[in-house]
Amino acid sequence: MESESWLGTVAAECWDKAPMRPLRPEIWREFSRVADVGSNAKQPLRYAAALDLWRRPAPSLQSANCPSSTAGSQVKWVAHESATFLRAMLIATGSTAAAEAEHCFSEFRDSCAMSGQTSYKMVEVLPGASPRSSLEGSDDGAEPLIVIHKRDARACLVACLASFCGLFLILLGVVVFVGRNLVSASAQGSVNAQRAQTTPAEFPRYNSCGGCEEGNKSDDELRQCIHPCYNLSFVHRWERYNRDHEFRMVYFPSRAGPRGEVPVNISAWWLPAPPRGGKPAPRIVAMHGVGANCNHCGVQSTCYLLRSMGFSCLTPSARDAGLSGPSSHPDILTWGYDYHLDTLGGWDYAVEDPDGLLDGPLPPDQVGIMGFSKGAYETAIAFGLEQRIPGAWLDSGPYAGLFGMIVSTVAPYVGSFFGDILARGVFASATFFSGGRVDVYDPLQLLSNCTAGEKKRQVLIAHGTLDDTVPTKYSAMAIEVLSGEPRCYEVRTYTPPAYCNGASHHQEMWEFPDDTRGKLCSFWSRTFDRDPALCGLGKLPSFQVWEPSDRLPPGSPRTPSFV
Repeated sequence: MESESWLGTVAAECWDKAPMRPLRPEIWREFSRVADVGSNAKQPLRYAAALDLWRRPAPSLQSANCPSSTAGSQVKWVAHESATFLRAMLIATGSTAAAEAEHCFSEFRDSCAMSGQTSYKMVEVLPGASPRSSLEGSDDGAEPLIVIHKRDARACLVACLASFCGLFLILLGVVVFVGRNLVSASAQGSVNAQRAQTTPAEFPRYNSCGGCEEGNKSDDELRQCIHPCYNLSFVHRWERYNRDHEFRMVYFPSRAGPRGEVPVNISAWWLPAPPRGGKPAPRIVAMHGVGANCNHCGVQSTCYLLRSMGFSCLTPSARDAGLSGPSSHPDILTWGYDYHLDTLGGWDYAVEDPDGLLDGPLPPDQVGIMGFSKGAYETAIAFGLEQRIPGAWLDSGPYAGLFGMIVSTVAPYVGSFFGDILARGVFASATFFSGGRVDVYDPLQLLSNCTAGEKKRQVLIAHGTLDDTVPTKYSAMAIEVLSGEPRCYEVRTYTPPAYCNGASHHQEMWEFPDDTRGKLCSFWSRTFDRDPALCGLGKLPSFQVWEPSDRLPPGSPRTPSFV
């Protein structure tokens, strides 16, 4: 049997210079089978070259045969598809196989723009020997005739990104990233975005309400940054009231955690209203939203309006925020798991006054709760769990938990069907990274499982119709659920078109302070069985620049109907 000659190659895929490694013996046997060569072949195999393509054959492989200019020779590609790649082999037979193989392989090289990156050489192989055994001891360092790619991470990545697999992995990465960020305390913003040490007397001038930057400001700077949303007299009166009236920082324990976690030491500003008729004023525990603390702008400005009408405020910083103690998960932002326990701890403290710092204890029906944004979500959970709380003011919420928030964010872009699928993926990621600390409690489910008492509990849902942070449909859902239980709740709403210097999330307390003050007086007077005349609304200064039914600040979006 005449000796056989083979064409070796050092090749790379069209899109990558991947390193090579010798063909394993089992692959060599497969090659022989696919190429139909051996002792019974009509013509001995003269030259061959092979390379692996990651299921992406080059254009030159679309035709079955390469052009052949010499009679008696045949040069063709034999494609063998395995589970992981497409192997393309150049088979040359006949008396002029070397020239035809070189011509055809050069065409393939040029089609891949591989000039200078592909080479091949003649390798003598003894009859009956494998390529590897025939090359042992060779002086020219030639590789065995057939080589396959070492599939390094970069080659896999590039090939995968050009396929459906790549799109899937990109989508999966986004889903995991978003889910992780939703429960990452750092990703959601600093919980000390407002300085917790800033006193209530300093806060009106230091605040970021209405688009101002955080930090102490002169009157001219304030006048410029609050324009045209509200006037400077509101800040002056707020500042003067807090300087002239008592405030102090107090501390109390939260309630114990759902998995047996020990109570967390919670800090709060105590902002009392003067007692009337020898009795302490009714108290309201006001909870901030995500990324904030007790010096939350909505909380502090609302508490000024409340105090001016004779209602005291307790403004806690949630665990891991402000001057409050750390939780068992300081790097994880939970949803419906344990922040409501800080609100309940504040309510317990306001009712019992265990340290004697609040002018004495009060009956439970004289202490209410309120929350803003995520604080409203957690406050609604607290209200559902503690049946003794007489009333809750929920501003920009509650929404349908983390899962509901994800659905509402995604669905408008991809539709309800795909939105639900993506939301479930993001929620699964958030659940994993939070250790299962999401949506343990559903506020709407808790509130719907009510038990009628001697007196209806009071609920007010406040939500700006222009809010682009929390969809108004969630407040509409809460209104529907609560209104469906007339034995348990008396429901009110407050839905002004608040919009101030590009911000639309709970802005009503400084853009419409007169209207907000009237709503606060009416709601809390009803909750505490208190005469609304005690609010003294007729004697309080007017601050409001804009009217909801009239013109609004420049740049305000068109006012939609409340969903």
